This record gives sequence, structure tokens and C-alpha cells, in this order.
Amino acid sequence: MLDRRELEKLNVRIVKCEQPTVIEGHAFTTGTIARRGFERVLPNTQVSYHQAGGIGCDMPDADAKAQGKFVADEHLNEHATCFNVKDRGLVVISSCGHAGIVNTVRQAMEVSGVTKVHAVMGGFHLSLPPTTTCAAPWRS
Repeated sequence: MLDRRELEKLNVRIVKCEQPTVIEGHAFTTGTIARRGFERVLPNTQVSYHQAGGIGCDMPDADAKAQGKFVADEHLNEHATCFNVKDRGLVVISSCGHAGIVNTVRQAMEVSGVTKVHAVMGGFHLSLPPTTTCAAPWRS
């Protein structure tokens, strides 16, 4: 659980990057990842978009839309951290990947103007919905 009070005690400064942002002159964040492709967030967790005692999210617009209640977590502020490695291309490090790894890489390419991708790593947390069944080749 994110406790902003504990971070402040450690002199950690929280910086929100809803828009693409250059970090330390060489890395960059994608900003909030656009959901443009076939990938969809699974409704697997609930979230409240307001803080209580310094703990939790601080997203007033999303909180107003949710009327202060817990709602399905769409991972609205998901982003990736990226590097453009000289002569190799982009290294894209996703956070949890709930926005979709294809959406994430496309956002990194769009933000940077670089079309070559060297590596993609991080969380890839999209999967089939629990109600979907798949035929496994090893079963009869």
C-alpha cells in the first residue's frame, strides 16, 4: 500500500507524470498509456481513487466519477519508463502492463519518435478472463 507519509519521512518526492516526461536528461516516461488496441484491462481488482490518512490514490476526477466508491480498477495512470539506446532502439520497461504491452510499446514509439525497439521488459499482466476456457493440447 502506498503511504505517502512514509515516503515524505524518507524525503522521497512524488512526481506525477500524466504526460510524457524526460527523466534525468536521458530516460523518459510514456505518460498515461492510451488504450487504442485490442488489449483490455481485466476487472480483477477494485480501487478507490481518494486518499484516506495519506494512503491510497489521489485522483479527484476519477474519484468524482466513481462517486467516492470502490470501482473496477482500470489502472488509469499506468505508464512505462523508457530509454533510447544509441544504435539499438528503445528499451521499454512497463510497470504492471495492465494497459497492454502492445499499447505500451506503441505509446513509447509515438512519444519518442523512435520506431526501432531493442527490448521490452517488466510486467505483462494481461491474461484471458477467468470465464474463458481454452482447449489445452495435452488434454484429451
